[in-house]
Amino acid sequence: MTLVQIATPIATIGFSGMAIFQLLLALGLPLGKAAWGGKYRIVPSRLRIASLISAVIFIIGVLVVLEKSGFITIFNSPNFVGYTIWGLTVLFGFSAASNLASISKLEKRIMTPVALILFFSCLILVVFR
Repeated sequence: MTLVQIATPIATIGFSGMAIFQLLLALGLPLGKAAWGGKYRIVPSRLRIASLISAVIFIIGVLVVLEKSGFITIFNSPNFVGYTIWGLTVLFGFSAASNLASISKLEKRIMTPVALILFFSCLILVVFR
């Protein structure tokens, strides 16, 4: 089994799980202590909109990972897929750092490892695929 074969399902499951989490935040479920700095139990409307946008980004992430790995062809643009996977890699590197710096213990304990897993999964796809 190659690193790409290991990273692809991990990234796909991670992005899918985060898309669901962000959708739940956007719907107003009381999960806010694990996101957006952990300041709110139920995130305010401006952060719900941000969560909805984040969910869309995570869904695009799933599709990009699957296309980069050769499982599907949706975008049919190697440049778009290549640049997007690089962008996601950088994004989750910064996300891991910001989650680690969060004042929310819950965000620090849950989202830092998730961001690191997504970072390394995307990095593997960038380097080896």
